[in-house]
Amino acid sequence: LFVRTLHNLRNRDLGFNQTNLLLVNINPRFAGYKPGQLNALYERMLTRIDALPGVLSAAVSGQLPIARGNWGSPITIIGRRTTPNEVVSTYLQRVSAGYFETLGIPLLRGRTINAGDTATSLKAVVVNQTLANLYFPHGDAVGHSFTVGDPSVKGTWQIVGVVRDSQFRAGAKEQEAMAYLALTQLTEDDQYAYWLQIQTAGDPAHMMGEARAAL
Repeated sequence: LFVRTLHNLRNRDLGFNQTNLLLVNINPRFAGYKPGQLNALYERMLTRIDALPGVLSAAVSGQLPIARGNWGSPITIIGRRTTPNEVVSTYLQRVSAGYFETLGIPLLRGRTINAGDTATSLKAVVVNQTLANLYFPHGDAVGHSFTVGDPSVKGTWQIVGVVRDSQFRAGAKEQEAMAYLALTQLTEDDQYAYWLQIQTAGDPAHMMGEARAAL
């Protein structure tokens, strides 16, 4: 029973590509970087990593692709009426451009987070299929906007894309709503990223020294 359970867990479809994926823990805060310096830091970091031989793509995010703890909040969808006792909420993840491409999470509608999503442009968010189905059952999630109940997440966020569901909360038995906020458009503490994802052409273990040196 134990061996069969382990086999099932190892072969479970998590919704993202686990092959040749190197995960690197980073901490710009401990390195002394202030929020106003972070976007430039992430750009330099990803430029260096992308230039390494054998790297296919790279991205940074606030949390691991699948984690024990998660960040969640109620949201208010602009123009959508709620029914009595209805709770409209989602888990949140902050990601850089290239996140979905690096993890191989398929885009279903619209677009993903890209380099055009800057601190001065319209705030962009990508949602998973579960969130789109829950709150936009007619398939029209792209183009709608919402605000986030967490007071640290300021402004109105427009849904620019819908991606396939992926497992993001360790131990969850059902798919749950997830919204991926453009990292470069967040402020203050929410702008810190702690994980670098690197998709490699070969064994990711062979890239550890080069990635560490580049960082």
